[in-house]
Amino acid sequence: MDDLIPSKQISDYLKEKNVEFTDFEKATLIFNNKFLSKDTKHQKLKEIAQKTENQELKKQIQERLQFEEEFYRLFLTNDNNQYMYTIEHDDHFYGCFKNIQEALDHIKQLSLKIGLHAYMYVATNRFTFRKNTPIGGVELNFQGEISTICSNFLTDYIEDCPERFEWHYVYIPTFFKIGECVRNIRTNEYAIVCTDDSDVRNLIKKANKRGWQLYFIETTRFGYILRDGIWYLEFLDLTELEYDQPRNHQIDRHYIRAYEAMSDYVHYNEMKDKISKEDLDKMIDIVIKTTKEYAMANKTILDSHCFNRVKNAEKLDDLIYDTI
Repeated sequence: MDDLIPSKQISDYLKEKNVEFTDFEKATLIFNNKFLSKDTKHQKLKEIAQKTENQELKKQIQERLQFEEEFYRLFLTNDNNQYMYTIEHDDHFYGCFKNIQEALDHIKQLSLKIGLHAYMYVATNRFTFRKNTPIGGVELNFQGEISTICSNFLTDYIEDCPERFEWHYVYIPTFFKIGECVRNIRTNEYAIVCTDDSDVRNLIKKANKRGWQLYFIETTRFGYILRDGIWYLEFLDLTELEYDQPRNHQIDRHYIRAYEAMSDYVHYNEMKDKISKEDLDKMIDIVIKTTKEYAMANKTILDSHCFNRVKNAEKLDDLIYDTI
């Protein structure tokens, strides 16, 4: 179970409930595990393919391994120096390199180890090549190892279809309740949970009734994450979540208050029949107030566009960016 679910809390809960996954679901969880290196993923997928009686799964794993073997052969080879490699994180650029090994060695010197990507570009002018689209890219795990392909113009690609193990949903029961605060153990970001186990079960039931195909990310959870003073409503990878709160750590008190306010609002917004509109409106006002206070206290490190958006916010929707 530990190889399938990085979160110890979730893994222990599933063991306690005697939850068993099919070979197909195990392959899905391994493929989507961002803690594992590509080599470890490949080895575990090969083991499943050798043991499973599911012939369709066996075929899909073989296709995936053949595709990734060809991609990495091209991505990792630069014999004629026709490519340049970069290490990037969101909008931050950590240098360009003549081969991928130089790029991976450079990562060891960085304090940031989360959310890094290595990209391959056609080598043109050293100062303008990043204006082009990368022809290949990989996501790195927290140890600086290649984990997942995130961009591919090097080879034919496998279509992201929910009928394939790479993207098919997996129902993972959990104990998180709406309004609770959780922490992603990989990114160390906190989130306020907006959906619970019953929501996911209802979604799966509805999808089965209507013949919908669900993707892996759709049956995890979603919630609010505070970044640059803005509350991002995002899908949360359930396999990486653990119950935790900012006040358990040495974190900015304004940040803590903003999370406590959003937690109260999300919890009671789900119970509208048990709370008056006036009280709910007061909670919304507190979310706006505490979020603005957090932004003001951290003005020097926030993105200027986001800061101005928070500063001028008049209603809760002004502070929310819905990515779902």
